[in-house]
Amino acid sequence: MDSQVRAARERLGMTREQLAVKAGVSSSTVYLVERAGLMSKTTAAKLAVVLGVSAEELRP
Repeated sequence: MDSQVRAARERLGMTREQLAVKAGVSSSTVYLVERAGLMSKTTAAKLAVVLGVSAEELRP
């Protein structure tokens, strides 16, 4: 199963590290979100803003 976060990040041509910096989270957090779908509502909201999608779209 492909991660919604990874798909959105790749559409924007961003690396995990770039997304992490822009969202204000660690690159290991982005890795865990993409690999295991583990994220808090706060993290989902931060990533959604940077990726230009709703937080609900990022949930598995």
